[in-house]
Amino acid sequence: MQRQVASHDRRCEQLCRDAEALRDQGDLTHAASLLREIEKTAPKNASTREMKARLLWESGRQQAAIAEYRNLAEHFSGDPQPAVCLGQCYLELGQIEEAQLAAESALLRDSQSVSARMLLGRIHEKQGDFDSAYEMYRSIGDLWPDDIASKVAMARVQIERGQADRACPILRNVMQNPYATLPQQREAEWQLGLAYAAHQRWDDARQRLEQSIAERESSADDWYRLAEAQFHAGSGTHALASLQKSLAMQPNHRGATTLAQLLATESADRALASDETLARDVANVQPAGFTPPQ
Repeated sequence: MQRQVASHDRRCEQLCRDAEALRDQGDLTHAASLLREIEKTAPKNASTREMKARLLWESGRQQAAIAEYRNLAEHFSGDPQPAVCLGQCYLELGQIEEAQLAAESALLRDSQSVSARMLLGRIHEKQGDFDSAYEMYRSIGDLWPDDIASKVAMARVQIERGQADRACPILRNVMQNPYATLPQQREAEWQLGLAYAAHQRWDDARQRLEQSIAERESSADDWYRLAEAQFHAGSGTHALASLQKSLAMQPNHRGATTLAQLLATESADRALASDETLARDVANVQPAGFTPPQ
């Protein structure tokens, strides 16, 4: 019986690996076929089941992945990680209450779980409760002083709390930390740029944001933040290019549309005064239906 279970688990694991390989190669048809077969399997091994759940989630089978993580959390009640993964799924779907319940369940299983505390911090951020988020990230630092991810998160929340001056030294230390990964260093640099922008240190903000945005999975808001720094630093041409990217991703982005109007109406502004071409091109990023005053 044990041999049969082990063989079943190995087959599921191999199917998962094969499906991942096919997906990476762009062969989505065969990957989808394997996924249907994987979804029918019921492996017993926890790591194989986690692999199955992760692959289902990454392939868009969200409810199937949630069901697998929920079963894992029920059957392995001493392990916080399945509950953390479940909470992360709910958070990505915007189901905040369910995400919080899962995160709190994970923390009950292991009061020192860094991943559970990080998840709860992110949930508090989504709720706009930056004080609770800060305390959660700070508690990780108390338990694990060398944890870099919690330092970046804590600094990010400090910026949201209007304490950018306290965030700056933390972020600079992360950027110089030899144990920080490149993505962590880039995220710290991005947050440092936002901290400088909060203090209207526009030249410093522009430099940091320009250097780090290429390493990000950038959003419309990211491009708007960069455009804002570039505009105030007097680089109107670069602000225009960043605005175009922001509005291409999210045409109704509030900040970007407001800045587009400003670029359109204030032709005598320092960012536009010496660049007639920029003044003509501003129409390309005007919000729909907007007409500059004559």
